[in-house]
Amino acid sequence: MECERAMRNVESMLERRGYACEGDGLFAVGETRLVVVRAEKLSVHTARETAASAVARGAGTLLFLVGAAPTAPVRLAIAELERATGLVVEVFTVGEMQINVLDHELQPCFRSMAESEVRALLAERRVKLAQLPRILASDPCARYLGARRGTVLCITRRPASANELVTYRVVT
Repeated sequence: MECERAMRNVESMLERRGYACEGDGLFAVGETRLVVVRAEKLSVHTARETAASAVARGAGTLLFLVGAAPTAPVRLAIAELERATGLVVEVFTVGEMQINVLDHELQPCFRSMAESEVRALLAERRVKLAQLPRILASDPCARYLGARRGTVLCITRRPASANELVTYRVVT
């Protein structure tokens, strides 16, 4: 039951990112492919084998949905795999994916901005990217959107007593 709900939220997350399901754990948007792998516990050996398989399938991103948080050696192996293969590896636990963090009524609207939008924003506000407020890449909303370092997020708040408020954050 928990794993089914988590998988539905993963699919919803990928749909929000623009991916379409191609079946058998493979998602795609344009030429970019993403592979979703479910595992109860992630080991270094499993991570390496799965990464090799994902690269062979033409994926640029590998997403693990695991029952327990990865250990330190697994996290180091994942970082090594990312450097060696150029593959982006994301790890979510079943517990983290029990709820959809962006669907709560009090949660502001988050979206990643395109490169052209960022350039226009910086020119309009006459600021540099480093001068924008920051948000951590480990923030649940940034992780949910797949935001990497340097990505700018547009956050729209709709308070009940005022007009909407738009803020921008750069992922660090």
